[in-house]
Amino acid sequence: MVTVFCDMDTGGGGWTVFHNRFDGSTVCYRNFSEYENGFGAPNGEFWLGLKYIQEIASQGTTEIRLEMTRENGEEGFETYKDFKLENRRDYKLSIDTASARRSAGISDIFSFGYTAGWPFSTYDRDKDIDERRNHAVDHHGAWWYSLGSNVNFNGEYCQPETRCNDGVDGLTGHYHFGFAKEESLKSSRMLIRRV
Repeated sequence: MVTVFCDMDTGGGGWTVFHNRFDGSTVCYRNFSEYENGFGAPNGEFWLGLKYIQEIASQGTTEIRLEMTRENGEEGFETYKDFKLENRRDYKLSIDTASARRSAGISDIFSFGYTAGWPFSTYDRDKDIDERRNHAVDHHGAWWYSLGSNVNFNGEYCQPETRCNDGVDGLTGHYHFGFAKEESLKSSRMLIRRV
């Protein structure tokens, strides 16, 4: 049994929150087992667990919503229909990119949709397309990386509004390039609901 946090207010409610970050109190640079099983606490910063996210999404047509906030208070979002995590333990991201709705300024190119079709990578389970590098290590996170990503919600939590790069080739922070470019975010959430 797993405890979940529900949002009954946003966009008509009915959301299950599976990712929440707002102060960096929970380290997200973790191994595959921790991402599969989940970590943190629903009343704080947490990741629900890939196997639970996959199970919830497999029970019917599911929508996903990403939310992010900058240090200056500006808020952004993206939503996609037909969200699934496929291929058993690869947790390959499947979304209907044509159904995307986004806040102003986020283009197709710099969106979450860029990662559609890729398995989930962690530092100890490299599933990105780049044979020369491990993007989970380079970006100090865990995500659906292909040749990197325009979104890195599980990256290092740095001082909001700063550019976070610890010297590797690429950003290492908690960012959404389409929303705030290279600026580290103040907060992010990911939610799913049945439609």
